[in-house]
Amino acid sequence: MKRYLVSIAVSLLLCAGGFVSVANAKLDGPIRIAVVQDLTGPTSVIGIGEKNAAVLAAEQLNNSGLLENAKIELIVEDSRGTKEGAVNAFQKVISRDKVVAIFGPTLTVQGFPAHPIAQKAGVPTVSASNVGKGITAIGEYIFVTSTPEYKLMIPNLVDTVYPKLQAKRVAAIQAKDQDWCIDAVAAYAKAFKSKGVELLGVETFITGETNYLAQLNKIKELKPDAIIVAALFQDSGLIMSQAREIGIPASVPFLGTVGMNNPKTVELAGKAAEGALFGTTWHPSAPGTVSQKFVADFRAKFSAAPDHFSAQAYDAMLMLGHAIRNANTTTDRKAIRDAMANLKGVPGVLGEPIRFDGERHLVAKPFVLKIHNGKFERYE
Repeated sequence: MKRYLVSIAVSLLLCAGGFVSVANAKLDGPIRIAVVQDLTGPTSVIGIGEKNAAVLAAEQLNNSGLLENAKIELIVEDSRGTKEGAVNAFQKVISRDKVVAIFGPTLTVQGFPAHPIAQKAGVPTVSASNVGKGITAIGEYIFVTSTPEYKLMIPNLVDTVYPKLQAKRVAAIQAKDQDWCIDAVAAYAKAFKSKGVELLGVETFITGETNYLAQLNKIKELKPDAIIVAALFQDSGLIMSQAREIGIPASVPFLGTVGMNNPKTVELAGKAAEGALFGTTWHPSAPGTVSQKFVADFRAKFSAAPDHFSAQAYDAMLMLGHAIRNANTTTDRKAIRDAMANLKGVPGVLGEPIRFDGERHLVAKPFVLKIHNGKFERYE
């Protein structure tokens, strides 16, 4: 497992993309925060983006002097896209590195076995991409800056697009090894049922497969009006491409999940992605001073556009900084947890301000994106 150490002075992004110092702070010494993300493996494009956003936020926090002489030490561990990698990383940073907080892991399926370790040790943990049902129910030390897709984004998508879609029959294909994908299809089924839409059937696969023709041919025989695709970007892109190749017409749109919210989805699907719809709470074109500054700074530093998960990662680090300052401690994990739960008025990328709800999910407003001419556009 790769280990990196980045030491940065703590600071705080406040309003209008600027920084202000706080006088009379009493904090001093190191603040050890672990970043546990997939830096290698099939989901590294998500993990690297999240790690980069966390580092960017930390570097920008460096100039405010909010925490006076205290310094954050980011201890970065590669969870390698596996449950075992995440579990091992959590155990290591808690027992060896004595971290005061953890940012990660990358996937929901990693979070379910890893978060209980942090909960038992009393280490506050915030994830940017654990969207599965029940993830924060693990315990009061678990926070997520991802809005629960099954509860908010999918119902909103169905309500938004149904008047124009007018589908009567839908089919689904899902990654059966991803809890959040199963939750997503169940949410779609519930939302469509309320509209009188029938779910004809659900085909399954394992994340990382490259041939979905058997499942797609079964779906083609059902003649659905729309197809739900619950998968990460690499699977979503190939599924859409192969569906069009076998003759599923462009008049049958794809309805996706947050897994589609990555530019590589379009790279893999090509023209087959045209018209695909999915819910989100952020896009690089989103208004707001903090959001637009984040996009510009991310592009400048990494020569790439940030995705939805990177935005959530950036906000996760900002909220950790706020919580540490409000708790006025560099070592008291419970005080930091309590401060996280009570944060209010924090200006962030996903909203100005941002905060956690009673279940420790980030509060954000959902909307729908459509893939049009190879780009993500807001669906109106």
